Amino acid sequence: MLRTASNAPLAEERPLEKALGYQIRMLRRERDLSVGDLAAAAGISQGMISKIENGTISPSLASINAIASALNVPITGLFTAFEETRDCSHVKRGQGVPIERRGIKVGHLYELLGGGIRGDVVVQPYLITLKGEAETYTS
Repeated sequence: MLRTASNAPLAEERPLEKALGYQIRMLRRERDLSVGDLAAAAGISQGMISKIENGTISPSLASINAIASALNVPITGLFTAFEETRDCSHVKRGQGVPIERRGIKVGHLYELLGGGIRGDVVVQPYLITLKGEAETYTS
């Protein structure tokens, strides 16, 4: 575990490397390959393959590409164990989704700025722009 100067919660060491190593080991075993077999096919030493599978080093892109080729998977297939879930989205200025609502007729323009990515909507943020000729809203 990594310690921080601010005494913040401890962070797991090398989560990307561990996830990458786990995926490589799983794919290697599915193909019934030994570490030596994979090393020979990828042109990488057995020791390096072992370190990569154990998540103790950060392999180069060239090594990752060689391993992906040896396992006959796209390079992205080695990172599936590290997919992060995100609970929100970021919408840049002017890129909100225009929404048709009743207020449009009276000078209110609605833009949806985001929403839950997982589908469970808790809040729907809107930017509502009032034109100069917009009617006053009263409920």
